[in-house]
Amino acid sequence: MSTSGPVRFGIEISETAKELGIPEKDCNKTSDKMTKGRLLEFSLQCDPASMIRYVQFAILINVQKSHDRDVYERMYLEFQENILYRPSIIDPNDLLIFILLGENVFTIDFVLTKIDILEGVKKAESRCIHTYLPNWNITTIG
Repeated sequence: MSTSGPVRFGIEISETAKELGIPEKDCNKTSDKMTKGRLLEFSLQCDPASMIRYVQFAILINVQKSHDRDVYERMYLEFQENILYRPSIIDPNDLLIFILLGENVFTIDFVLTKIDILEGVKKAESRCIHTYLPNWNITTIG
């Protein structure tokens, strides 16, 4: 049975430290500082082949500053199954952005309708990012 060391972001710290030529302890400490200081961030990367028949869309929500945390938490409670990730924003200006995945445009409408009634939401809008469709065989009739 082999035991592995600490893992950060799917890569063993010892491997990263070895590649960089620094002690493992320093590598771990540095990555902690960079993550906490928001200099280093990781997000999901989608595999289009496994997302056939889905729509990837962004929801932009202008919120009252006093309600931003509440809206953020409600988004994750209500749409946990749809949220792919939330991109970081350096200067949010009372703006929350979420990247979601849905089966069709009706999902987008449903999400927007639910968000519009949340307390503290000034305005919510969507932007379709990508639609993953199967390869259609197009033939002419004639």
